[in-house]
Amino acid sequence: MLDALLVILGPTGVGKTEVAVELAKRIRAEIISADSRQIYKEMDIGTAKPSSAVRQKVPHHLIDLVFPDEIFDAAGFKARAEAIIKELQEKDKLPILVGGSGLYIKAVMDGLFIGPGADWKLREKLKKRRKKKALELSIRNLSEWTRLLLLAFIRMTKEGLSGRWRFIIFLASRYLLIKHNFLLS
Repeated sequence: MLDALLVILGPTGVGKTEVAVELAKRIRAEIISADSRQIYKEMDIGTAKPSSAVRQKVPHHLIDLVFPDEIFDAAGFKARAEAIIKELQEKDKLPILVGGSGLYIKAVMDGLFIGPGADWKLREKLKKRRKKKALELSIRNLSEWTRLLLLAFIRMTKEGLSGRWRFIIFLASRYLLIKHNFLLS
């Protein structure tokens, strides 16, 4: 079993990947991308991902893993990279860790601090608070008459007013929402 890891790191655009590809062609090696943007699928512009032709010549790992709206962090990178490194070493291949994301490389080389992890309930609470504040700020910027009608509409939808007033408030609110280009989501 090979017990080695080569790390090539440096600033953007200096040719790290090209050096790694040329080296990997000459020895038994595979490349592990440590680029924080190349992990994202469908983000090919501006990420300098190696072409599919280059990836066919030399295997690359940790490219096109997740979609941009998915959560991915340094701990996830570390776990995946370490598994690939171990697998390559067991096959007597040299893993070449290549990239400019210092955090990803540091995570693999030195580990990460033990933290509390994400608090998903708190994040959800803060998102709701942010939406509520955005609505309140938007309402404050409307004229007094528009604000009263909009608040009446919001109250109506919550409390379920009925009859003629509901229809009148709805029409007036709708008109003002369109007029002010203010749409509720």
